Amino acid sequence: MTRLIHDCFPAGITSGSPERDQQIYVDFVAKYLGDPSFRAWADVDTAAALRAEGLQVPEGVDVELLPSASNVMHVVLPAPSDE
Repeated sequence: MTRLIHDCFPAGITSGSPERDQQIYVDFVAKYLGDPSFRAWADVDTAAALRAEGLQVPEGVDVELLPSASNVMHVVLPAPSDE
């Protein structure tokens, strides 16, 4: 499971440590689900919210949240190598 959680962040979005990235992900989800004001901010400026939690998000990279539902599964594919 550790690897799957770590891979939730694309290359370049990291704290510098896979273990720390995993904890940031877990904490981010908990905060997103439990704090309506944080959720509202993260929905508007996800990159800034991730930076505030300790991740390095390169300038110019757009980050989009895709909340799951019981009947929806998101499959994230890597970008083509020419990007």
